[in-house]
Amino acid sequence: SYADKNEVSAALNTGACSSQQWDDTTCSGTYLKNYVRANVATCGNKPPTTGAPPATLAPVATGTPTVTGAPAQTNAPAVTSAPGNTQCKEWDGCLHNPGCCPTGTLCLKDNDYYAQCLVTCPSSWDCTVLGGSTPAPIDPSCSQVIAKYGACTTAPLCCASGLTCFKKDKYYAQCLETCPATSSWDCTVHVPPPPPPPIDPSCA
Repeated sequence: SYADKNEVSAALNTGACSSQQWDDTTCSGTYLKNYVRANVATCGNKPPTTGAPPATLAPVATGTPTVTGAPAQTNAPAVTSAPGNTQCKEWDGCLHNPGCCPTGTLCLKDNDYYAQCLVTCPSSWDCTVLGGSTPAPIDPSCSQVIAKYGACTTAPLCCASGLTCFKKDKYYAQCLETCPATSSWDCTVHVPPPPPPPIDPSCA
């Protein structure tokens, strides 16, 4: 109540009424006084003025859609060499395609893993002719043809036509056009040993 009674609910402090000190209010009276003053315009049955409606926030803009990159480009399939007798050049490998060497060269074997199109064979190679412009051997019965510089120790008649199997020593012989003019070479023409005689002399 707006009185100065000694009560918790009293709006005025004790003695405020007798001294007409209307602003001598208690804590609750001060709140009530301020509220009445703030809303005095609403007295007389006028509808209370409501504040402007709270502004609504605009929807938060979402980021632009992620642009995905173009699909990854796949590599073109590797180009493989044509099978068969595809033409090779001098110095090209020919182990798996011995017929590819150009005219004037031979597919010469170095070892079981490599052969090359060459005019002449390096002295350290096997030198078996695998293909190319294959010359005829001295002996047509040879299953292989040995090119220039090839070892002919065990096959002296298999040198290519135009070559001779020259003996270097009792352990080595080589297919050459001419024998090296050095003292380290025997230079005897290496020939196959004669066949052993038959067990029975009457055999033809």
